[in-house]
Amino acid sequence: MPRNQAWKVLAANHEVSFAALNDWSDLLLRADSRLAQVDALVWVIALEDVVDEGSSENFHVTLELLVNTLRVALTRTAGTKFIVAWSYPSNSSPILYAQRESLFWDDFAREFETALRKLQKIHRELYLLPLNRAFGGAGWKTCLDARNFYAGNCRYSFRGLQIISESSGSILNRIEETAAKVLVLDCDNTLWGGVIGEDGLTGIVLGQDGTGRAFQDFQRAVKRLATSGILLALASKNTEPDVWQVFEKHSGMILKRDDIMAASISWDDKTVSLRKLAQELSLGLESFVFWDDNPLERELVRSTYPRVIVPELPHDVSEWSAFVAELPFFHRFTTTSEDRRKLEQYVARGKFQSELRAAVDHNSFLRSLHLRPRAVALDPTLLGRAEQLCAKTNQFNLRIQRYSAGELKNMAENSHSILFLTHLHDRFGDHGNVGFVIARISNIGKTAFLDTFLMSCRVLGRRLESWMLGHCVKVLRRRGCEQLIAEFIPSERNMPARDFLDSHGFAPMNGMARQALRQQFPQIKISESTLHSMQLSEAKIPNLDICDEKT
Repeated sequence: MPRNQAWKVLAANHEVSFAALNDWSDLLLRADSRLAQVDALVWVIALEDVVDEGSSENFHVTLELLVNTLRVALTRTAGTKFIVAWSYPSNSSPILYAQRESLFWDDFAREFETALRKLQKIHRELYLLPLNRAFGGAGWKTCLDARNFYAGNCRYSFRGLQIISESSGSILNRIEETAAKVLVLDCDNTLWGGVIGEDGLTGIVLGQDGTGRAFQDFQRAVKRLATSGILLALASKNTEPDVWQVFEKHSGMILKRDDIMAASISWDDKTVSLRKLAQELSLGLESFVFWDDNPLERELVRSTYPRVIVPELPHDVSEWSAFVAELPFFHRFTTTSEDRRKLEQYVARGKFQSELRAAVDHNSFLRSLHLRPRAVALDPTLLGRAEQLCAKTNQFNLRIQRYSAGELKNMAENSHSILFLTHLHDRFGDHGNVGFVIARISNIGKTAFLDTFLMSCRVLGRRLESWMLGHCVKVLRRRGCEQLIAEFIPSERNMPARDFLDSHGFAPMNGMARQALRQQFPQIKISESTLHSMQLSEAKIPNLDICDEKT
């Protein structure tokens, strides 16, 4: 198994090791020390190897054993990602097989998956890979090999192992990589057939039978992405009034003008348009997926901005609606309430920036917003949002530490950790939970370390970071802490946070203190960046007068 070339895809980005066949009981139930040394574990189960068909007693005993084994392992480990990949026999004569009153394997697999789904709601590190579905595209028979089973106890063919490798790699990559946030769309021959500037409102192809209906279904698929929190933008070489006329007056349009978060409609190159959109939305280009029917435009964007995701589109527009729905770049394993309200929040952000640019006195303007921040304790219902903020926040983020929900849960249960989200409401609306702070208190002293301090780019410019630090200082004082240590770890994108420590009362520390600090906080990876300290009794946090007094 370790030498099988089917694992090349998974091994390209991960160091892969293999347990012995049927070693899962020792590895999982006894919390084998090997488990603590891995970042992710893929448990591959052929259900016919662990349960006897037709035995109702064995049915439930085995189901309980498998689920409890996984529950024990998930409870004993933190941060280890578990992928459970399972298959079950698929009869070669499904039409005749389906006439039976009881379909043993279908029933067992259904109850097994139901139990796993329930477990998944409790343990966010659990990911499921139903192999019967994964094998569907290649064909069930293609993915099995009886000779492999009798020769080496492996039921899967080379192609089947490839699919397990590729699918596991896709899941792990999506966990580790931030999902795309913006879909940038061309207009002519993309949202509708034809060229609006030449064909006019009545001449474009949209909403009729045939190709016009395919464009309409593509818009429906795009709109479903928007309702899940993906931002829609336009990059079109066109006359702007012509484009908006289609959105506002053509009866076949599914997308409306209000669905579009930002637009660059001009005769500029698409690369220029993308740069403008990135600046307007304050997002990095790696957050963008570019969709254009013109292969020359796609290639120009690929070569100019390698970080922009540019899928190669199917030639036939009738395939677009399914293709865009299946793109992996937008997929999230959790969708929070903030995701669903993202369009509304970015509209509010645009209004804020417009008024801020026009303001003569920034402090007076910020006071007029009636900023009402509040700290929100991290409970199990908010682990998804906290994990998401850790994974996605790059600009205002002092250390850029990526924590999983399991790791955050363990920290929240530790009496020496302080964790809180920051919720913000102002006259532009409810911005949701937009900030996150983790402070660790030393076991042997009265020192705290600012492990995580981040804030969504949606609320930059409101000086909310001052309030977040002020609240953290108050909590630490109540806990008897006397000193707060912080560091800024520079990255390609977090320059907006670079001057925060200097401007908020922190002073650089002597480099000799680093080793002592690592002894006090062995669980924290302290970098070689400059450390800063603040004496809490002397802390004077600026900008706190901007928020409403009752806050």
